[in-house]
Amino acid sequence: MLQTYQEAAHTIAEAPHDVPPVLHSKVFAGLAHAYAQHAQVQEALRWIGEARAVFSEELEDLPGFLSMGYGVYQVILFEGLTFLDLGKCDPDKDHDEQAWNKLEQIEQFYATVKVPERFPIEIVNQRALAAVRAGKLEEFLAYLMKGTQGAKWPPKPKAETGDHYQLESGTRAVAA
Repeated sequence: MLQTYQEAAHTIAEAPHDVPPVLHSKVFAGLAHAYAQHAQVQEALRWIGEARAVFSEELEDLPGFLSMGYGVYQVILFEGLTFLDLGKCDPDKDHDEQAWNKLEQIEQFYATVKVPERFPIEIVNQRALAAVRAGKLEEFLAYLMKGTQGAKWPPKPKAETGDHYQLESGTRAVAA
């Protein structure tokens, strides 16, 4: 994954004006997360800062899959994920607290920004993780409960097989 994002960033650098800023941000955020997963702290911090810096909320003439698939909510999610991964490899720093603070920023956007349905639950779950790592146990419990309430059960069936459904998790459930 890291190599793919590095190649994408290199391609953007060769022709920066040919690539919309939202795509710059998406690639830079993915690159930051990949660097964090490889414990490359300085590179992760550099690229997550770049992702936020180049992100523009201005509407561009973009295809729907790009404009709806990436917004400030995903920048915030990538910031949180990056700091959570940095917290695993560099526990002496306050990366988990930073992850909590980054993910908390989403609250200010719910009223003004259209957020795709999958992101609020993902952010809630990551906030629960950030809370427990940052030692915020009351917040962890609150977000754990919120995450479980947001989860939909039963999962959508992949395929029906006899009187059982094959669920996305690989388990089976009896058809009602």
